[in-house]
Amino acid sequence: MKTGAVQRLKVVGDHPRHYWLAQDDRRGRERARLLKKDLAQNYQVGDTLDVFVYTDKKGFLLASVDVPEIDLQTIKKLRVKKVVAAGAFLEWGLNKDLFWPKSEQRYPVKEGRSYPVVLFTDKGGQLLASGNIYPHLSSDSPYQVENEVSGVVYDMSDNWGVFVAIDNKFFGLIPKSELYQELSYGDQVYARVMRVRDDGKLDLALRRRAHVQIKDDSEYILDELIARKGFLNLHDKSSPEEIRSQLHMSKSAFKRAVGRLLKKGYVKTSPRGIKLVKVKDE
Repeated sequence: MKTGAVQRLKVVGDHPRHYWLAQDDRRGRERARLLKKDLAQNYQVGDTLDVFVYTDKKGFLLASVDVPEIDLQTIKKLRVKKVVAAGAFLEWGLNKDLFWPKSEQRYPVKEGRSYPVVLFTDKGGQLLASGNIYPHLSSDSPYQVENEVSGVVYDMSDNWGVFVAIDNKFFGLIPKSELYQELSYGDQVYARVMRVRDDGKLDLALRRRAHVQIKDDSEYILDELIARKGFLNLHDKSSPEEIRSQLHMSKSAFKRAVGRLLKKGYVKTSPRGIKLVKVKDE
């Protein structure tokens, strides 16, 4: 009997607290317990039903008519319900929470946050969660350059950038040069495919193409000027690091956006910075 998957089983026994389920009527068959306290209806011996099979801490087989949000074939972003010294408990759609051992966590996790995980079985057959999703990702994605994609952050590298699981299935990387905002493990991101590598993995850009992004950047700078009482201490001579620190954008994007605002008469520039001279018309 396979754990971590939905399968069709037959009711072969009726106990006061649970039903016994098996794949057939043969003697010596492997059986799973379906607890009656979790059921909304009664069953008879001989009934067949689709259940999710898993194990308890002692390795005994359990069955549930509720299907969890994850199985052995998928990566899923699950919410941390409780953090303990040995790991964390995740909400996954069953009454019994899914345990995520500390040894399977690649980064510190927080209660209330959601992170991408996969299922695996330990030596005793118990289903557990793991944050090591890399081996389960594919490079055979259907996406091409300029396609819009979404994914979840599962790893970070000071040298390479931020690794993203696109659709919980495919390899994605936001290169370090494209990072203009802070990201955390488990963050959902929306990006544009910048490059499809020879191995099929995708390089992503959080920002859209320059002629599309410039409008959003201009709006953002206007909002920042209003929030900062009409003045921003950034200018043409400001370093890329200063601009990125204050506005989370590159210097080239900053200059394009400010140029647009100048043409429309919303701002004036000086060696000291940018001054708001007109609020945008509604």
